[in-house]
Amino acid sequence: MLVKRVHKNIKNNNLVEMIVQGSKHSFSRILPSFLQFHSGIVRNVPDIKDVEIQIDIMKKLGFILDFDKNSKVLNYSGSHKKKEGIVNIEDYSSRYSRSLINLYPIFSRFNIMLKEPSGCPIGRRDISWYVEIMKQFGMSFDIHNIYTRVYRSELKKVSEIKIRDRSFSSTNIAITCAIETKSDTKIFGPSLEPEIFDLISMLNNAEVKIHYNAEEDYFHIHADLFDEKKVVDHTILPDRNVIVTFICGALLLKKDIRINTFGFTETQLQLAPFLDILKQLNIDFQYNDNRLLVMGSSCRIKGRELEIKAGHYPLFCSDWQPLIAVLSVLGLNMTIEDTLFESRFGYLDEYKKFGIKYKIIDERRAKILDSEGYEFNPEQKITAKALDLRCGAGIGLLSMLHHGICEIENVLQIKRGYEGYDKQLNTLLGENVFCYEQEEVIEIQ
Repeated sequence: MLVKRVHKNIKNNNLVEMIVQGSKHSFSRILPSFLQFHSGIVRNVPDIKDVEIQIDIMKKLGFILDFDKNSKVLNYSGSHKKKEGIVNIEDYSSRYSRSLINLYPIFSRFNIMLKEPSGCPIGRRDISWYVEIMKQFGMSFDIHNIYTRVYRSELKKVSEIKIRDRSFSSTNIAITCAIETKSDTKIFGPSLEPEIFDLISMLNNAEVKIHYNAEEDYFHIHADLFDEKKVVDHTILPDRNVIVTFICGALLLKKDIRINTFGFTETQLQLAPFLDILKQLNIDFQYNDNRLLVMGSSCRIKGRELEIKAGHYPLFCSDWQPLIAVLSVLGLNMTIEDTLFESRFGYLDEYKKFGIKYKIIDERRAKILDSEGYEFNPEQKITAKALDLRCGAGIGLLSMLHHGICEIENVLQIKRGYEGYDKQLNTLLGENVFCYEQEEVIEIQ
């Protein structure tokens, strides 16, 4: 449980400096390809549950990995063969996010039976999206209800793959399979998210040549030239979702915030759709010397209207819509359409505990109304549930404005994607009032 104690009035006259963790989504896309080399180093690895579980699973399968949580460095020094058979990872796989599917091409080496991962219930995609790609490369699946056996008989080289609806994980899986089979492959209609380009950067630096043909809309990966003896040394880009979380928190508190993006530009992080929203709201910001400064103290958005369409880049990122929704408590009206996930507006049922008003138009559209001025008894305790990762983050932001006690349940969802979120909220607020209690523990058998 994440608990916020009673606190006093917010002090707005200070600049908040925030450091951003490495991208959770980048790590999940990089790991399957990274493990196909004999050795290497990944830097700026986030210390979160999703990463912890992925590393523990791969260690269980015989990969020699060492993660230093202080330096945020993951060292890989090869693997030793484990005997085939059912590997007991299902105790937590069903609670884990869909990112686990990115490791299925590697799992197929080991004849694994596992539950379909469903840890983040923001919308579902048919697993056939991923299975049909892997089957083309010679990987096999026996699917029985929520259980899937992943194995292989004979791998095949594939020259062309078509991605459905620019699927993030499908693109990564196609790249992983191409490397696994040493194929010369064109991947048409791929995801163009920054985490995919981060993976491509790692592969190009390791001399696995891959480039994007914009005119014909495909990635061309020359994995037939893949040399697994190359030593990988890659630094993961900052997590853009955490950047947006921090900024929304600073805007709620009407504080200025400066974020170090460690040499990555706004183009590399694809922050333009969010920064465009700041422009629409007349909120000043500067992106100089790879640092982003947002003048939250100038935030005056009462009565303004926003129309947001969320989905694949260059649209507004779907992960950002539960975060920007919290700004309705400052008097902002917005209509949000999510073209990527159906029924993602469940978080609003939890937000209404903090006074947010809304109307669900249909499963992909919602109107979030000016909720300024909702008053609470300062001694009232609020208990809310983190239905998913970004819902939990948004509840944490809203709880900063409530002076009474707040309790956020199901914090495993928050820990899946945020490093020390209690400490991050304390930094934003400027008071030491957030802490985790009743720590949730996952044991690897």
